[in-house]
Amino acid sequence: MTTNQKQIIDALVNEFNRIESMHKPSTTFSLINADVLNEKTNEIRQHELNEIADSEAWDKIANEEATRLVNLFKSDLPTASVQKYGRENGHYDLPSVLIRRNESTSHNESCVNVEVKIVKQRNVEDSFGNLYNRGVKLNYSFNYEQARFETIEELVANKEFLESIRRRVL
Repeated sequence: MTTNQKQIIDALVNEFNRIESMHKPSTTFSLINADVLNEKTNEIRQHELNEIADSEAWDKIANEEATRLVNLFKSDLPTASVQKYGRENGHYDLPSVLIRRNESTSHNESCVNVEVKIVKQRNVEDSFGNLYNRGVKLNYSFNYEQARFETIEELVANKEFLESIRRRVL
């Protein structure tokens, strides 16, 4: 056997040995480790569930705040119709307060709407770099305006809000 033939045979033997060593059962899987993929799925799902639970908790807080505001507005405006949006008045259950001159008034031009808004931040990150929302605080707006107020006291001190109450409700 020539030196060249010997080198070819040695290379073939080495390659067979390398391939054979790859087939030795060193793990419980052949090519794809599904456990790692399932762990990722489980972690992502847990973060999604946490995001849903956070959202539901903040929705409850916002609705409770809207109910509190109904009582405050009723005491300040005893002749007005003040209701929280909900099934009992034909609306979706929302953290919004509808203030009207009387219950039969239904047009947006003849009512004042106060919304309790949930401020969210997308700052929860999983180990894969996915981001998730979480509630951080409440703020307030009225009549579907873009302006947001940090407190209800700040909103009710706003001249445009007070003028809306004067014109539409009183």
